[in-house]
Amino acid sequence: MTALYNETITGGSVTFAAAEDFLRMFHDAHPEAGALRRRLDEVRAEIEETVEQVVIISRGQTMYYGALDDLRRSQKSQVLVTPSDPRALTIALQEAGHTAIQELPDGVLSVTDVDARQVGDIALRAQVAIYGLEARHADLEQIFFRLTSGEFTGRPL
Repeated sequence: MTALYNETITGGSVTFAAAEDFLRMFHDAHPEAGALRRRLDEVRAEIEETVEQVVIISRGQTMYYGALDDLRRSQKSQVLVTPSDPRALTIALQEAGHTAIQELPDGVLSVTDVDARQVGDIALRAQVAIYGLEARHADLEQIFFRLTSGEFTGRPL
């Protein structure tokens, strides 16, 4: 299956992202519709599982055409880690050459362009206990907005 993501064609939206945008606005206006949001996430995940090729078009220009797996690999990954000592782990990561580190609330570190196993190995060598470790990868919607520079945000209501 090939998924076509295009922010506008003849002035009208034809994207899954646009439909999702509408449903988000609906959900914000009607928080009691939480099940709708969960179902939307399930549908998006199902679509992404069946897609092999992706075409992303922005303002008439092809921004990406190729395999979804290749597109995902081209994106930066992120690891969220909850260490016993954020400062010690930050120093150890920097010494290992990983400098894209951001400290988040509650002592959580966000490390970009590294995989979870590397973070765990570095923490082990630095004798820093890890209480949480989560690898995050961009989903198709996030990649779409990144490639189109967020230029499509939906029409005003």
